[in-house]
Amino acid sequence: MTNKKRAKSYTKKKLGRYKLNRKDILVIEKMLRKYANVYEMKKAAIYNKSTSPPSGRRNMPRIYADMHVIASGVHADSIKFLPKSIKSTSYFEVNCRPGILVKFTPLSTVISSQENYATGRELMVMRGVVSEIEVYLLSRQKSFINRIKLFLPIP
Repeated sequence: MTNKKRAKSYTKKKLGRYKLNRKDILVIEKMLRKYANVYEMKKAAIYNKSTSPPSGRRNMPRIYADMHVIASGVHADSIKFLPKSIKSTSYFEVNCRPGILVKFTPLSTVISSQENYATGRELMVMRGVVSEIEVYLLSRQKSFINRIKLFLPIP
């Protein structure tokens, strides 16, 4: 029963196919960082920890939120840490758990957001981030198939 409820609670938006590069994925990661910061602040407040970033930092340290990317089956914390052997891919995921998943497959792009546990400010930020990602992707170049170029060849 729980899995059925969890499946219903995801809000999925299906988008088209795009030609993206490393910079586009970094922009999407930066948008997801907004939601991760709000989630970290909420969890820190629950456990009586500091709800403001440490001095000299803009973002909260990642303790409760898990941000990672998956490219062709290879997991990494960010696109910056993917091996250079993966030049381009059609299967790509950018994930901020729990909460938002942006999944690129060859024939579709899906933005999923798990809204059943989010409340108040966190829910508003989650919906805002999903709509920002959607607007950003709609402004990118369309393609017949999703293609993400991670590293440009050196001339």
